[in-house]
Amino acid sequence: MADKNLHGNTKRLLVRAKPDCLKRVVDNLSDVQRQWVVETGFEKVLLFNIKEYPEPLSFMISESYNPIDSSISIGENIVNFSEEDVQNILGLPKGELMFENSYNTEYRDVWRSQFKDYMYPHKISAEVICDALKSSELVNLEFKLNFLIILTNVLIQGSRTPYVSLKILSYSGDLDQCFKYNWCGYLLQCLAENFEQWIINPSKQCFIGSVPFLVVCFLDRIMEREKNVMDSTHALTYWTTERLQKIDIAHFYSGKITKMGEVIKFVDPHTTKSETGMMQRQQIAMEVIKKVCADIDHDYGCGVDVENEVIFQYLREAVDKLENLQLQHFKLFTAANLRYHSDNIIDVLKNRFINLNEEAIDFVLGVLSSSEHSGRKSTEISNYKKDVATKHNTTNWNKEYLWEWLNSNEADDA
Repeated sequence: MADKNLHGNTKRLLVRAKPDCLKRVVDNLSDVQRQWVVETGFEKVLLFNIKEYPEPLSFMISESYNPIDSSISIGENIVNFSEEDVQNILGLPKGELMFENSYNTEYRDVWRSQFKDYMYPHKISAEVICDALKSSELVNLEFKLNFLIILTNVLIQGSRTPYVSLKILSYSGDLDQCFKYNWCGYLLQCLAENFEQWIINPSKQCFIGSVPFLVVCFLDRIMEREKNVMDSTHALTYWTTERLQKIDIAHFYSGKITKMGEVIKFVDPHTTKSETGMMQRQQIAMEVIKKVCADIDHDYGCGVDVENEVIFQYLREAVDKLENLQLQHFKLFTAANLRYHSDNIIDVLKNRFINLNEEAIDFVLGVLSSSEHSGRKSTEISNYKKDVATKHNTTNWNKEYLWEWLNSNEADDA
């Protein structure tokens, strides 16, 4: 879930291995080292262009991750992802072999030998490894292990301690053939395994999942970059630190983002991209219908009006769709309230939901009140409200009604 105070959000995502560490390593690689990175399957990692994570955006996106269905949901924006998305966003190898935990003493002993002067050679920070990488232009076993440790700590799974995670040292495969293994599945596995512990107290614990993937994947999907830009520019190149810092988190709750800095305001509940296109096609169809009716009237001298029937048909379909959507909202609100009852973001969404329903009622009453049957129709709606209130044992129709119903036992049956 997102932060409890949207406009006063000061939460920062705690991570040990900073993205700048990987950025510096990539920038300082020698030609032969870069060639090895390409040959072993990590060519796209050379495009990594993030020096720091945007805050509080990174915290919000990470907190909104759902390990059950591999998705991120913020405001009206929902992004589902899979191993293919990991490969497209980070460019990690997606081979056929899966990782197997085995204690590789050879890799462990060689790696520790670099830090024999340290009191605890297994407790090494990312900065120390970055310095070790910077001091050598060779492609030896030490370089390969150091590079993979930095890569995995930043892109796949970090550490909760001040020291790097050495989990990759248990990798028993050939370091020159990393492309044979499924690093994308490994990333999603690590992400899901560690999230539940972190979410218990996210502001106090280090997040050890893949922050670069969550942030870039979410933004790359909802921003809908122009196709020619997407074809010519990889996501890791496009999403620089500067571009990430320009994102305003308030946009996620004021509408659905389509392009950088451009937000669709949800004045009408039916303003999605696909429905906007449908409305345009309907308008064209209405113009054709009007022309046909005018031609018939001109040729045969009889009035023909099918416009009302078409409008009624679309209105019935829209109301049916809204009814189904409202039922879905009831179920989602009920589930969210049970799981995240103490999170104030529920109140933010609750108020939006209530306001949308109030606006709908005000709109209907306002339109009907302007017609010649306004008195009768308004009375019918008032009676309808009373009937619903009686059915749910409420004494008035106020802002809290919908939310009270969501928390009731009846909501479970919806």
